[in-house]
Order: sequence, then structure tokens, then C-alpha cells
Amino acid sequence: MKINNPISISTTNWEDSFRLTVSKFCVGDTIINSKKDLDFRLYRFMAFGDRKLIRVSTFEKYKLKVDVYSLTAYKDSLVYHKTYNDSNENGKIKELFKKYDILNIASLNYDFISRNDLPRVNDGNMYEIEVKVDNNFTYKEFDNPEVYAKHFANKAKQAATFTSFIRDLEKMLNVKISEPEF
Repeated sequence: MKINNPISISTTNWEDSFRLTVSKFCVGDTIINSKKDLDFRLYRFMAFGDRKLIRVSTFEKYKLKVDVYSLTAYKDSLVYHKTYNDSNENGKIKELFKKYDILNIASLNYDFISRNDLPRVNDGNMYEIEVKVDNNFTYKEFDNPEVYAKHFANKAKQAATFTSFIRDLEKMLNVKISEPEF
């Protein structure tokens, strides 16, 4: 098709559709010349958006429980579940949280994105972290850290930190957390 008024299409804004004025369609080997301009609408959909919930809790002095859920519109699934009794394994996971300071870095959520004038990214992985240690509870949100780490690391430094944390956690647990569930 011939686009009469080309526009640039951003991959990181809120728009879910784009209207273009087109003429001259080519269907197979046939070219159709339109005497009038036609409206053509291109829709974007969130094919690979996924929400992950990671829960870590110490429910007994020497035990650590780790659960990873994939929360989709039609189905929630448990991706990973394990209770660690071994203090060495238990300690490795706790050290990983300390290494990246996950409990103290700023959430990469809607408020942070708005406050720092970052574009809203619709496609990708969103993570929620719930950590309970004794009576202390922490909750963090990280929306699409992979995208922000790649394109906006100067404003969203926690995105790179969290992305590295997820990669290390995947290696440690031997499970894919960052891949979308279908």
C-alpha cells in the first residue's frame, strides 16, 4: 500500500492504534488504484505482556520459601515453588537480595515513570516482589525493567539493577522467570 502521509510510530507510548491515509493497494499480483484516500488503522496489542509475582518468605527460622507466579488475563500459574531447608541454599538467595539491595531500591512503577517523564511502556514483563522476613513485609513493583534498562538507564537506574537481579535469580533457581507464559 502507498501511505500518503507517513507518521512515525513510537513503540513506547500509550497509543494502541494508529490511523494512516493510504491509497494503491497491492493484493497478490493485482494493484488496485484507489480514486479516494482510505483510512487504514493499525492496532498494537500486548502479545507478550506478562505479570510475574515473586514471593519470598522466611516462615521458620531456618527455612526459606520461594514462589514465582505468572499472572495473565486468563490463567494464573505457579512457575516455581520451593522450600529451602538447607541454610547454605537459604543464605545464597538472601545474599542475592542483599547484593542488589532489592528491598531498598525504588519501585519502577507508574508513579516513578510519571515523576521522571518516562514514556509508558505497554509490552513486556511486569514484576511484583513480596518479601516477608519475620514480621517485616516489603512490596515492590517493576514495570518492564528490561525496556527501561536498555533505553532509559540514565533516568531509571533501578531497571538495570532489577534486570540483573532477575537474570541471577533465574540462574540460581534454574527457572525462566522473564519469559512470557502462553
